Amino acid sequence: MNFKKVLSIIAIVIVIFNFGRGIFTDFVQTKPEDELKAIFGKYFTEGDERIKLVWFSAQGKTISLALELGGLGENPKKLDLIKQNSRAYVKDKVCSSEQLRQFIEEGNYISVDIRNGDATYRNVENIMNITMSANKCV
Repeated sequence: MNFKKVLSIIAIVIVIFNFGRGIFTDFVQTKPEDELKAIFGKYFTEGDERIKLVWFSAQGKTISLALELGGLGENPKKLDLIKQNSRAYVKDKVCSSEQLRQFIEEGNYISVDIRNGDATYRNVENIMNITMSANKCV
């Protein structure tokens, strides 16, 4: 084999290895939105098994999330009380956090869907949406 040919093959292998390593690192590396989702999930559920973060998005000026509440049954009877408690819970969570309060005071929004986690898969029941903006923490 020719020395130049061997050198060319080694150079190609090194380039392919470095390219592959870069792709693998990007693939394995946690994305910032995934980190935010984990933080919000932990903060809003507080380890309560009845509350699950099932959807999260942070785009533009809005952070959106959906929380499923378990233990409500297929057709909750005290829907007004659930809505009242959910509204108070979300307001308390957002307004108690200095970072979230600052986020909405800068003209951004936090949108929280409250869903019935006991509804069947085909009938996902959205109980309510709570949108937090700067004037909500007054």
